Amino acid sequence: MEKVIFEIHKDLINAEAQEYFKKSAGITDESDKSKRMLKDANRIKNEIEESLKIKAVVSFFDNFEVHEDTLTIERVSFKSCVFRRKGI
Repeated sequence: MEKVIFEIHKDLINAEAQEYFKKSAGITDESDKSKRMLKDANRIKNEIEESLKIKAVVSFFDNFEVHEDTLTIERVSFKSCVFRRKGI
C-alpha cells in the first residue's frame, strides 16, 4: 500500500465542515434553540481546535453494508448513530 501524506487547511474547508456539522447534529432551522446550539458548538470548537492534531488512514472498500446504526466492512462492525442519518 502506497503511503501518501496530505494536509487539509481548515480555512479552505471550514464553511463546508460547518454545514456538515449542522446536518449531522440535526440543526436544520433558524430557531432560537438551533442558534444557541450552534453558538455553543462554535465556542467549543474555537477553544479546542488549535490543540487538535488530526490524522487519518483512508482506505477504499467496495464491499460494505449499512443497517440502521451499524456499518459492516469485511465482517467488522462499527456502531454509531451517525450511520442512521440520511443525506450526509
